[in-house]
Amino acid sequence: MTYHVGLTTGTGGVEACVFDLPGCRTVAPDRQAVLALVPVAIAEHLSWLCGHGEVVRDDSPFKLEVTEEVDVTTLLDVADGEFVFQDDLRPVTEEEMGSAVRRMGFARQDLLKLVGPLPEPVLDWHLPPTAAVRVDDWAPEVRSIRGIVEHIANADGYYAANVGDTPWPRMGDAERADLLGQRQRAIDRLRALTAEERSQLFQRRQPWQKEGHEHWTVRKALRRFVEHERFHTREIEQRLAWLLLGVPQTAAPEVRA
Repeated sequence: MTYHVGLTTGTGGVEACVFDLPGCRTVAPDRQAVLALVPVAIAEHLSWLCGHGEVVRDDSPFKLEVTEEVDVTTLLDVADGEFVFQDDLRPVTEEEMGSAVRRMGFARQDLLKLVGPLPEPVLDWHLPPTAAVRVDDWAPEVRSIRGIVEHIANADGYYAANVGDTPWPRMGDAERADLLGQRQRAIDRLRALTAEERSQLFQRRQPWQKEGHEHWTVRKALRRFVEHERFHTREIEQRLAWLLLGVPQTAAPEVRA
């Protein structure tokens, strides 16, 4: 088996996306380090799918092929680094759509199993300002676990709104933070996309962007749904582990590129 990989170089390091496993990604400070991590990320991702009953783990050796490399700092007319790989331009088939929605469900199951039993004090626990956490440069505050869950819900709407020709309805804060409602609206939109829309490149300029455009396709959005929710579920697991192990401290939070 050969897994095809896309590398993204930015100011914060190098990210690797495995095109054959939508949602499988890892990051590291440089190219060599990230390529060393990719086989581990693939093994973990396959184990995750296997745990949800989708695949039988294959222990045979596999190969990696880097098919695309993009330095986002050199891209013109791309807002906030939101570009698309050439692989993202491939039309999404009905079968691929069904697979992606199913894996989105796996990620959601993991999240709900983790946060469902948590009491209010845990959901609202705020880390100290010097906690060693990664934060988004556009939202530098350190989120509580409840805040992370609301962010995941909001992202569902954001990804869904960036694909398709039908306008996405305006929503209030409560609707945007509705974890189950946003997911259902997102899935309804994905399933309603036409064959033409599933092969289309969409350019979006968000209200906060004064220049450039974000570039989106359905294939890109589908992998982002999975990788984003898995990322933040692991972040919550890390927070809970810190309750027992102690919160690592640093001089200043690291800004996520």
